[in-house]
Amino acid sequence: TYAEADAQLNEVYQAVQALATDVQGEALTDVQLAWLDYRDAHCEFEANLSAAANATACLAAVTESRVWQLDALRDEWAL
Repeated sequence: TYAEADAQLNEVYQAVQALATDVQGEALTDVQLAWLDYRDAHCEFEANLSAAANATACLAAVTESRVWQLDALRDEWAL
C-alpha cells in the first residue's frame, strides 16, 4: 500500500541522511524534495490520463522505486 511504501521511504531516507556528510545531506534533501514534487505531479498526470488509473497505486509504485534507489545509496555510503 501507499502508506507502507511511504513509511519505508521515510525510514530509508533517514538512514541515508545519517550516513551523509553535511554537504551530501543538504544535496540529498534538495534532491528528495524535487523527487517528491516529481512523484506527485507524475501520479496526478497518470490519474488524469485514464479513467482506470489509480493515483494511490501510482504513488505506491513510484515510492517503492525510490525506496530501492535510496537503499542502493545507503549500501554505497555504508562502505
